[in-house]
Amino acid sequence: MKMLFSRMRATTTPTVAPLLYVTPRFRAARDILGAMIGRNWPRSKFLFLAAAIASTSPSAADNVHGARPPLVLQGETSDKRVRDSHNQEQKHLKMGWRYVDSADYQKAIECFTKVIELNPTNEEAYLMREDVYLITRQFDKAFDDDCAAIKLARDYPFSYLHRTPGYDGEKALGYMNAVIAKNPNNARSYAIRATLRKWRPGSPRQSGWYQQVIDDYSKALELEPGNTNYLLQRAHAHLIGGPYNLALDDYNQVIAADDCNQAAYRGRFEVNVRMRNSAEAFEDANRLVKLDPTNRVAYAKLSLAHQMVGQPSEALEVFNRIIEEDPADPESRLKRAHLYIERKEYEKALEDYAAVLNRDPANDDARLARIFLYQSLGRKEEAIRDCDALSDSANRIYWRRKLTD
Repeated sequence: MKMLFSRMRATTTPTVAPLLYVTPRFRAARDILGAMIGRNWPRSKFLFLAAAIASTSPSAADNVHGARPPLVLQGETSDKRVRDSHNQEQKHLKMGWRYVDSADYQKAIECFTKVIELNPTNEEAYLMREDVYLITRQFDKAFDDDCAAIKLARDYPFSYLHRTPGYDGEKALGYMNAVIAKNPNNARSYAIRATLRKWRPGSPRQSGWYQQVIDDYSKALELEPGNTNYLLQRAHAHLIGGPYNLALDDYNQVIAADDCNQAAYRGRFEVNVRMRNSAEAFEDANRLVKLDPTNRVAYAKLSLAHQMVGQPSEALEVFNRIIEEDPADPESRLKRAHLYIERKEYEKALEDYAAVLNRDPANDDARLARIFLYQSLGRKEEAIRDCDALSDSANRIYWRRKLTD
């Protein structure tokens, strides 16, 4: 594990963190790791390992309303000054990690604060500094960092998980309960307690803690009506616990107060997808692309919206453009291959799978997808060859048996 982290620390960039909350594959990897490892790792390490396993790289889509925004993908600049700044961010993040590991929390805070000074949009630094603030019982500052991270997240933040050693959630809640008992009319205290509740372990639906989160934010809003931070946080809790119409109401209120609030548009997009409001989801996705043309996750949402409103050709055109500009983007190729399969253009799908595997022979997602396609086309020998090349031994054994029985 230490060797894996040493490699990850050397290669992972700050732009990965905003993508951590987006896919079911990541959440599955996270849950499996939780069962295997337990709850004693720093959240930053835990999430990066899950991200490495999930290998998430959201795709992009096109804007069909009028002029296309410039597609400037993250990390594609040769400007030396930007590279130097990025290297400094990485340096201070790594130092912060080491200080957290050695329980030197003040120096860790200084390192993460330096990263934020270098790049005020680095969500990872806010999340990691929030961890340290929670450990050191600086709950007020932790709440501010939590709000900042949610605003900066380039996708809907699924951050209801906390695994940092040294943080005792029950003691923290007990402390805030005492604060509220002394002054029950302080809205911020309820909001902070709601934030602390989010870090409690267990499924939100099974434990029911999401309702306690909602109740605390509702109380905060009674005391401080119209606070967009509280509305946004409560909307996210409704999105997890339901009902969705209440989440939609909260997101609408945030957007009415701030029509450039990307976090609210991302959340409302998720609600509209789940409620099958295709036209509304399409509008939200378009708005996200216009607000941040560099955000691949926004394009991925627009791609999904194209398909929801019955425009697969537009989605395919988008992937063609993305792959033309970034041939090394495996996720876009895999999604384009899926569209080709829906259109029964199987050879084109196989070309995309081959392109991904030529760049990364260990990409089991592409190999498994090609095995499925080969099997459906009756090309058993080619499917078996792919099966033998799978890097995961469990998948290799399973598919070998399935194909040879």
